[in-house]
Amino acid sequence: MTTQLQESADQERNRVRFDTREEYILYFSFLKRVLNLLLSWYDNQQEGDKEREVVKKFVTRVLATVQALGMKYSYNPSHSLAIDLNDSGYPHAVGIMELENDARGRDEKLQTLPPKGLLVDQMVNRMLQKMEEPSEELWQASSRVYYEMLNQEEIIFPFCHGGFDLLEESSKMRRYFFSWLCYDFETSMPYVHIMVFDQDKTEEPINQEGVKQMMFLDVIKSFGSRVPESMSLLAADIDGALPSIHPKILKRIRFGPILSKRYSLDSKEAHPLLRYLQEYGSDDQFIMILRVETLMSRGQTETPTGIFKLGTAKIREIFAIDQTDEECFQARTTSIRRHIFIPHYLTQHINLTEPELKRYAKAELITYNKEGKLT
Repeated sequence: MTTQLQESADQERNRVRFDTREEYILYFSFLKRVLNLLLSWYDNQQEGDKEREVVKKFVTRVLATVQALGMKYSYNPSHSLAIDLNDSGYPHAVGIMELENDARGRDEKLQTLPPKGLLVDQMVNRMLQKMEEPSEELWQASSRVYYEMLNQEEIIFPFCHGGFDLLEESSKMRRYFFSWLCYDFETSMPYVHIMVFDQDKTEEPINQEGVKQMMFLDVIKSFGSRVPESMSLLAADIDGALPSIHPKILKRIRFGPILSKRYSLDSKEAHPLLRYLQEYGSDDQFIMILRVETLMSRGQTETPTGIFKLGTAKIREIFAIDQTDEECFQARTTSIRRHIFIPHYLTQHINLTEPELKRYAKAELITYNKEGKLT
């Protein structure tokens, strides 16, 4: 690695911190290039318009969050933001949790910071009259901009949800499209979830504010704020907690890890694709892996309830698990797809049929050139 990393006291959580402001600026610039390329790719997708637009909105919010964190920590003299460089490449989840706390105190904090015009005058005075770098003023100015950026509709927190879209309606059911994002604490990566579900027509519409919507959102946040290995477990938890809700499709998209020579501490054994960057790549290049898991219902089962099983039947979804695919079976899901963003010239050196790369054998390679543009 070309940057010098200071190991934190809590290394067991894979947290590292940079030594200087310049290193933070360089890191956040790198991360923004990765996310902008991801947005460019989604712009070019032709199918699944609703899904594409929802995912783009969440990625845009991740990008805005990265910009906000860069504004806060690039000028913070403590250099306290932890970065997860082992199996992520993103800021550690603790930083996202702290951002949520900052957003709660946004208005109060802004009242304590000097106005922008006064800070500019103080910076000019310090530079011209005292011949000093205005570090304190820069920190305060960046803090003001940072807090002004903390719009909860434009950035992400550990959990944030999208809206409800009514897809269709019958005499018995309403079908909805719903989405949410969680920034997983274990992996320090953003996951977008998309769920298509039916709601019993006997209940008040879930897309209208009320008790039912609040219950739904509480359940989604409770189970959807973490990322269990089993997709069917997540869907079953939601299905079991909400009797009138019937998940039909659940999709989980993981945006990472981001691998690079400069910002990856993992061994080549843990991420064999990293070996190709280390051997042939430059410091500003990266490989990002998108993992898309899709779970689909294949039917329902009814279980009688109550004494002597005379109560109303409990309806539960039966999910289709691909038992012929080892990875799908382990993840308890219907299908898994991968998209790998990679420098174009590296594809000349990579053979996805090699044993160490067999997990990526069916992946779609998405290439970009030296200018960072899709090819």
